[in-house]
Amino acid sequence: MFQLGIFQVLRLPSRRNAPLCLKMLACALLAPAVAPAQSTALLRAYQDFESAQAAHKVADALRYGDEAVKLTEGGGDPQSLVELLRNLGDFAAQAGEDEAAAQYYGRALGLQESALGPDHPDLVPLLTALVELHLKDKHFSDAATVERRILSIERQAYGEHHENVLATLNKLREIYRSGGDKAAAARIDAHVQAWTPPPAPIVERGLPPVPGGSVGGNRRYKQSQGFATVRVFYGT
Repeated sequence: MFQLGIFQVLRLPSRRNAPLCLKMLACALLAPAVAPAQSTALLRAYQDFESAQAAHKVADALRYGDEAVKLTEGGGDPQSLVELLRNLGDFAAQAGEDEAAAQYYGRALGLQESALGPDHPDLVPLLTALVELHLKDKHFSDAATVERRILSIERQAYGEHHENVLATLNKLREIYRSGGDKAAAARIDAHVQAWTPPPAPIVERGLPPVPGGSVGGNRRYKQSQGFATVRVFYGT
């Protein structure tokens, strides 16, 4: 069976003018459904994209990107397609092609929603990209709508008292302020000020002996080891 892997072939500008590499996953070309001719065509599309991007030919780069999307669709690897669409969305946004960026993000989001459901935390990165695109275009109402969806997802996934939820509340407040919605910003501000995280669990703490009773030092309380991704926002 013909196999071809590509690990990193495209260099794109990132969100804040720092270098970013568009990572093309090897599994997109190693999938059994990908024929040798299709793999070669996909490689060529990636290389043509890189050349057009280096020459600052945005329209050509996006055309080659669309060609890569079509070929990846035929490979039967939805996750690689999601990654490709998201990276093309980032490139289009940096190039000022906001309408194209929104379409790429929207397609990627639709694929993830179909696979994971509408309330899965893994949707948050794409939703965040859409928020940033709306803010860039000063579409504050649209940005607030998407940010509220992020807030709902995170509350459901992590609970009310979680760093992600607090970060999203702060982000939503800033969106309201930027859009001139003082009343909504004030409501969020009051909620954030009242936000109090639960007390930290007792970890590996022994109790002192009880006079005349049994020794309590052998009783221990252990903190559960759970993990969650914390969203961090940078002001510009």
